Amino acid sequence: MPRKSTSKEKVDAYIARLSPPHKRLVESLRKIVVRVSPKLEEKYKWRMPCYFRKGLVCYISAGKRHVTFGFYRGARLKDPKGLLEGIGKELRHVKIRRKRDISSKVVLRLGQEGLWH
Repeated sequence: MPRKSTSKEKVDAYIARLSPPHKRLVESLRKIVVRVSPKLEEKYKWRMPCYFRKGLVCYISAGKRHVTFGFYRGARLKDPKGLLEGIGKELRHVKIRRKRDISSKVVLRLGQEGLWH
């Protein structure tokens, strides 16, 4: 019987299939999530890396023109710079187009705050 892939292996495979610019962005976001909150459980769900702790916390999804860094309870996050997008009841996201979008202190702060909710 073939061995079932682990979530880490599935996320690694997802990243490996991405184009180089998206690959770098997703890898950077993944490192931030793991560094900020090592207690989160990484899973490959809904065809993207998702991070859980007592429920879904955040996700990373590569699109055609950007990478989405989303927060399940993003509507509760403080966002004085207006980076978060979305109109749903809870979900909010930030579109990452360039490496410098990730290194923004505001995005890192959103990640830290979002990962502790």
